[in-house]
Amino acid sequence: MHMFLNVYFDWQGLHIVKEDLTACPECDFPAIMTEFTELLKEDGKCPMCGENVDYRRLVKIDDATPYLDVNPSE
Repeated sequence: MHMFLNVYFDWQGLHIVKEDLTACPECDFPAIMTEFTELLKEDGKCPMCGENVDYRRLVKIDDATPYLDVNPSE
């Protein structure tokens, strides 16, 4: 999941910051809230899981810890 996340947003030159973090309510795919909102308004589907997602279901995530890979060797 993290690899796809990096590839998906890096080709746009964007990086997720904790002040603008959200996740897909269907697959928990972390994303830039402002960008994911726009993507869902246009397409209505999560690029990771392909599920239909109403952008109004997105919530800002205040604690990014669960999305950080703090032990990459494990």
